[in-house]
Amino acid sequence: MRTYHSPATPMTPEVTLSGKDARLSIAGECYPENPLRFFAPLFEALNDVFEAHNPARFSACIHLKYINSASTKAFRQIFKLLDAAAAKGVGVEVEWVFDPEDDALQELGMDLAEDMCFLDYRECPLESVA
Repeated sequence: MRTYHSPATPMTPEVTLSGKDARLSIAGECYPENPLRFFAPLFEALNDVFEAHNPARFSACIHLKYINSASTKAFRQIFKLLDAAAAKGVGVEVEWVFDPEDDALQELGMDLAEDMCFLDYRECPLESVA
C-alpha cells in the first residue's frame, strides 16, 4: 500500500498518508513558498490509494495552526480528491481540528467542506479531541 510522509518544518505541516491504514494526517503551520508543489506528491499518493487500492473507508485528520491564503487552493484540491473518492463509494471522514478561539480556521474548514456532497465532515474543537 502506498505511504507518504513529509516531516514538519517551520513553514510546512507534517503530512502522513498511510494507504494500509487508509488514513491521512496533516498537522502544523502551512505557508510553503509554493503550496501546489509542496502538496503535489500527496495528490499523487492519494490518487494512487483511491485508484489502485480502493479502500472501503478512509479517514483524514487536519489540524492546522496557521494557513496562508495561497495554501487554501491546495486544501480545496485535497477536499475534492476526498469527495470524489466518497462519490465512488469510499466512506470518507474528515476531522477538521481547530482552536475554538480561531474563527478563521473554523470558517475555512466549513468553507472547504461546503461544496463537498459525499464526504462526512466533522468539526473537532481542540477541547473535544482525545
